[in-house]
Formats: sequence, structure tokens, C-alpha cells
Amino acid sequence: MSALKFRIVYCTVNKNNPDDHRPIYGNDLYEKVLRQVIHDAIDYLPCKDVNIYLDSCSFITMDRFRQIVSEEASTRNINPKKVHKVSSQQNKCIQLVDFIAGAVRSYYEYSDNSISKLDEKISVARRH
Repeated sequence: MSALKFRIVYCTVNKNNPDDHRPIYGNDLYEKVLRQVIHDAIDYLPCKDVNIYLDSCSFITMDRFRQIVSEEASTRNINPKKVHKVSSQQNKCIQLVDFIAGAVRSYYEYSDNSISKLDEKISVARRH
């Protein structure tokens, strides 16, 4: 993986004590983190025309996902060509995202430092 060209943008939230000191869970938490990651990732895109994929999940509807992408992209003149939810079993990029999400979770929950192997790939690591 370290030989591949990609950038990592992630966000972690202490759901029991986030920035506004009001606990946040479930779909609201998912949407907050998703919006933050999309916002941060857009700043590191090498071009204006992009495809944005999300792992298939029930935490957010396709319409809401597209709305978030549209709102974040419009503020920075990004043109989302494709915005889709896809199965990680069918998409290598989503499989990579799953691996990175697992490594980030292990770092914060279990002090497992596996994510450090990809430090040079991390563009934004935001913790709320």
C-alpha cells in the first residue's frame, strides 16, 4: 500500500463529548464525520472533476449523500461527476478505505500504531 499513490483524510469524534459538548450518535454522528471528511478531502483533490464513492450503508440515504457532496463541492468549484454508494466487495478503493478506517480505529481505541506505516499518505487527520 505504501507504494500506491493516494492521500488519507480522516476525522475522529469523541461521540460522548464532541466539540459542542452534546453527545452525538447514530446517523447524526455518521453525517457529521462524513461531511467533515468530504470537506477536508476536497482540498487535496488534484483536479476539479471527481468521482466520490461511499461504502453502501444504511446510515445515510443516497439523496442526502449527494446533497452533502453537492454542498461541499459547490463552495470550492469542484465538479462531482459520479456520486455513488458501492459495495466494498466490488470496489478496491472502498476496501482500502475500510482498511484505513480499521487502522485509525485501532489506533484510537487500542493504541495500535499500525496506521503509522502510512504516515506519509495522511493529508488531514482531524480529531474532534
